[in-house]
Amino acid sequence: MMSKRQRRKKHIAWEQADLASGGYYSRNLEAIARIYHTLTPMELRISALVKAMLPSWMIAEKLCITEKAVENYRVKIRRKTNCPDTRLNAHLQKI
Repeated sequence: MMSKRQRRKKHIAWEQADLASGGYYSRNLEAIARIYHTLTPMELRISALVKAMLPSWMIAEKLCITEKAVENYRVKIRRKTNCPDTRLNAHLQKI
């Protein structure tokens, strides 16, 4: 089970990454959230970073999670957004 400290760290990691981007990631997140209501907060964060054209390893580094976890989230996001192909970033760029 994940401790509160680990969960809090992920949230802080998102805030730090967003501050460094000048709010670009938050704008992506909000645009995606308006269309896809079923995505979880972590799926929204990862979607925003995918839309910003970041590779999985960099997303993992920014959110303090493993690259495998990012890949698993990407699969879930593809399913929930009915992404027609394997290029999730191309699908999200249309938003």
